[in-house]
Amino acid sequence: MDVEEVYDAFSYGHKTPQAIKDFLLYARKNWLRSPRYVLLTGDSTFDPRDYLGRRSRDYVPVRLIDAANMENRQR
Repeated sequence: MDVEEVYDAFSYGHKTPQAIKDFLLYARKNWLRSPRYVLLTGDSTFDPRDYLGRRSRDYVPVRLIDAANMENRQR
């Protein structure tokens, strides 16, 4: 199942982490063979609303964690 289909079915097309959680709960309760593991892959961005105008795509919502590698340091 494509992630866009999950968003359509479980959050009316909105990209939310809750839609993925709800889909996994549905699969666990309703599939004959429920999934034991889930691997989420895809591309994401720190600018999901494209404020920077880079036309970047954000397929899977992720939690952004501040790290030293993300800082823009002048040398």
